[in-house]
Amino acid sequence: MHNQDHISVPVIYKVPVTDSIEVLMEKPLVAIGSLLQYIFTGKGIFGTQVQQANIMAYSSLLPLPTTTMTANTDSHAHADIPDVEIMIIPVNPTDRKFDVPKTHGTFSYICTALRPKSAGSVSLTSTNPRDQPLCDLGTLSHDDDRIPVRNSLRLALVLGRAVQESGYPMDDLLIPASESDADLDTFIDANLTTTYHYSSSCRMNEEAQMGVVDDELKVHGIVGLRIADASIFPGIPACHLQAPVVMVAERCADLIKSSYGGSVLS
Repeated sequence: MHNQDHISVPVIYKVPVTDSIEVLMEKPLVAIGSLLQYIFTGKGIFGTQVQQANIMAYSSLLPLPTTTMTANTDSHAHADIPDVEIMIIPVNPTDRKFDVPKTHGTFSYICTALRPKSAGSVSLTSTNPRDQPLCDLGTLSHDDDRIPVRNSLRLALVLGRAVQESGYPMDDLLIPASESDADLDTFIDANLTTTYHYSSSCRMNEEAQMGVVDDELKVHGIVGLRIADASIFPGIPACHLQAPVVMVAERCADLIKSSYGGSVLS
């Protein structure tokens, strides 16, 4: 079966610990105070998201020699849907440990390809349903996927330099050696990670076309079973998957209700 994910590569900097989520781990009193602040006021660090800002862009426009852009494309056209995202988070998103003093934390730009051409597979390893399947993410199996990742890394480096030049104390921790294709590819291969947006392993399509569910989310060949999650997408959407999955779940609920004569929300 088919499988897709949004691939990501982080660029990481060292910042004052008070500007990083890691302040909660390094300063217990700050963590306790922040928790009490949230309990009594609903505000503070516990009342915020880890990712409060991101950048969605079309990689062919990056990097531009200007900071402004004229709106000259139709944002509703499929070809103009952003194919890269840079998630901005005040924490180290990887399992790597950096030699950072307790006075400092980390800040990251996570460069993500939203419209990958690469695809993997999910295969059975035996007829025993308790055995784990064989999952191959097929990461970067299509060379075209390197292009948007390279360009989003270049934009992240431009942003990082702008912050540093402003006088804010932000030092390099994990960045490419240069912005050349070769150095960026080396960096990508060494630091590529998943975004945990796994999808499309039980795609909606005809059974003869390797589809698993029909247009009513019913599994081909099995009575009384529907699938309502990210696995039914024919291809991974160019966005985070929470909202599309909720949409699928709502549609599935309506389909089940209608099959039993219930009312359907309009």
